[in-house]
Amino acid sequence: MKRLMVVVSKSFLPILLVFAAIYAGILSVHLSALSDAEKVTVIQVGISDVSEWADKTGDIGQELDAYRDPVYLKGIELLATEKYAEVEQQVTLLATAGNSQLSQLLSARLSYAQKQYDQAKILFDKLLATPQPPMSAYFYRALTLDKLKQPQLAMADYDQVILVNPNHYPAHFNRAGVAMDLGNTAQAIVDLKKAAGLAGGDRRAKALLKLAQAYQKTRQENLVKATLEETIRFYPASVSARLELAQWYERDGQPDAAIHEYDLARDMMPTAASSYVQLARAYLKYKRVQSAEQAFRSALQLHPGYAPAQFDLADMLVHQGREQEAMELLNALLEQDADNSRAYFQLGRIHSSQKHYVEALRYYQKVLSLNQNTSPETWLNIGLVYSAQKLPDKALQAYQTALQQQAQYPEAWYNIALARQDKKQFAEAVDALNRAIKLKPDYPRAWFNLGVIHTAQKNDAAAIHAYQQALRYEPAYYQARLNLAVRLAQSKRLDEAIQQYQQVVEQKPRYLLAWMNMAVALSDKGDIDAALDAYNHVIELEPEHVKARERAVSLLYKQKRYDESETLLLQILDIDARNVEARYDLARVYYQKDQLDDAERMIGKVLALEPNLKKAEKLLTRIENKRGKP
Repeated sequence: MKRLMVVVSKSFLPILLVFAAIYAGILSVHLSALSDAEKVTVIQVGISDVSEWADKTGDIGQELDAYRDPVYLKGIELLATEKYAEVEQQVTLLATAGNSQLSQLLSARLSYAQKQYDQAKILFDKLLATPQPPMSAYFYRALTLDKLKQPQLAMADYDQVILVNPNHYPAHFNRAGVAMDLGNTAQAIVDLKKAAGLAGGDRRAKALLKLAQAYQKTRQENLVKATLEETIRFYPASVSARLELAQWYERDGQPDAAIHEYDLARDMMPTAASSYVQLARAYLKYKRVQSAEQAFRSALQLHPGYAPAQFDLADMLVHQGREQEAMELLNALLEQDADNSRAYFQLGRIHSSQKHYVEALRYYQKVLSLNQNTSPETWLNIGLVYSAQKLPDKALQAYQTALQQQAQYPEAWYNIALARQDKKQFAEAVDALNRAIKLKPDYPRAWFNLGVIHTAQKNDAAAIHAYQQALRYEPAYYQARLNLAVRLAQSKRLDEAIQQYQQVVEQKPRYLLAWMNMAVALSDKGDIDAALDAYNHVIELEPEHVKARERAVSLLYKQKRYDESETLLLQILDIDARNVEARYDLARVYYQKDQLDDAERMIGKVLALEPNLKKAEKLLTRIENKRGKP
C-alpha cells in the first residue's frame, strides 16, 4: 500500500514558517515561533529590593575616627538632609579654623553625595596622601571607587578598614557586594556571615538576605531556605525575605507554600498596590487565573491609576481572549496619561493579534513619535505586522532598523531569518539564525528553525544537532523532539528515533502525528506487532482515522493476516464508501482467501468508480484465471 507523507504546520501569529518537504513514510512538523519581543511588554515591579545588590551603605555605623568637632558634625547632619550649600559653608569654616583634614573629608563626602564621583576620588586621594589620614576616608573612597566601576581598588580600601576595625559591619557588608561583583562568591559569603553576626534587627536581616542570595548563586538551595527563615525570625517585618522565600518555594515546586508567602508579604503591606501585583503574578504563574484577576483588581482599587496592574491585567485578559476588556483598561490609562507609549504599544499588539494591521501600525507609529523614532522593540513589532501582511521587504527594513538601534538584539536577527526564508534566501536565513544564536545561545526557536532549514537542504546531521540544541534549552519543546525523531529515522538510527517518539507521546498522549511516525519507525525496524499497536492507538484516539487503518492493513497483508485486514478495510468503507484503494485492497484480500465471488464483486465496484484502473483490470484477470483452475 502506498504510504503518504503528511506535513503538519503550526502557526504562531503573526509569522508562519512552513517548509513542505516530502519523505516517503515519514511525517514531520515544521513551524516557527513569534518573536520573543511580544513577551517583554509586561512591567515588572518589585515591592522591595530582592533581586539586585542594594546600593552600598554609606553609614559607617560605629565611628572609625573619634571626631568631636561641632562644625564637622553639623556638616554631616546637613549632608543627611541634602542641604549642600550649607555643607559648603561648614567646609569653609573648618578650613578657616585650620582643620584641613576635616575640611577635606567633608568636602570629599559632599562631592560623593552630589554624585560627583571623579571629584570625590581626587579629594579622597589627596586626603589619604597626608600623614595619618582618617580611616573613614578609606571607607568613603571605597564607596566612590565602587561607583566608578573600579571594584579591585574598592576591595583594597575595604581591606584597609577591616584591618584596623575587624568588626566594622558596613565594611564587611560592602566588601561582600564588591566580591559578588568580582564573581568571588565565597569571599562574599564570609563577609556576609561576619556582618550578620555584628548587627541586629533590620541590619542583620539585610546581611542575611544578601547571604541567601549568595547561597543561591552557588546553588546551595537548602542554605538559601534556612537563611531566609533565619532572616524572618530575626526581623519578621522583612518583606524582601518573604518574597525571596516565596520564590524559593516556586523553584522547589511548592506553589501553595509560595502563594502563602506572597499572601503574608501582601498582608504586611495591605495598602501597597505593588504587593497585590506581586501576588497576582504568582497566581498567574500557577494558572490560577481567577485569583490573579482578583489580586490585580484589588491593586487597582487601592491605586486606580497604578500602571503595572493595568498593564499586567490587560496582558492577562488578552491571553484569555478578552481583548475588548484589555483595550478598555489601556484606553483608561491613556485618559490619565495621553503620552504613555507602553499603552500604545500594547494596543498595537492587540490589534495585530486581531489582524487589524492598519490600526496596529497606527499605534506603533504613535509609540515611535513619542520616542523620537527610537524604539527597537516597536520596530520589531512593525516588522511582524508587515510579515503577517506578506510584505517581506518592508518587514526586513523594519527589523534592520531595530538592529541599528539595538545591535545586540537576537529577536531581530531571528525574524530577519524568517523573512529571508519567506524570500527563499536560505543561506542568508541560516546566517541570521546563527547571529541570533551567537547573541542568545539558549534560543530554542532559533535552533528549531535552523533545523528546519538544514532539513530542507537535506543536511540531516546538521538538522539533528540543531534540534538537539533546541531540546537542550527547552526539553518540553515537543515539536523539536518530533522533528529530531524524524531526522534520526531518516538517518536509519531507528532505536534513537523510537525513543524520541516515545518521549513525545508521553508528553502529548493524544499527539496523533507522533503515534503515526512511531508506527512507521517500528515497522521499518521490523517490530510489526508494536507498529500495529501504535496504529491501533491512533484509531482509539480518532475512530475515523483512515490513514492509520490503511497503513495497518499494509503490514497485516504482508504477514498474510487476511481476516484482520478484511476487518479494517470494511471499517474504512464504512467511513468512506467511495474509497477506491480500500475496495481494491479488499478485493485482493478476498482473492487470497479464495472468496472469488466476493473478490469479483468488489473489483466490479472499483471499476465502476474508476473505470480505467489498470491494476483492477489485472486483478480481475487473475480472478478469472484462478476460477479456471481444476
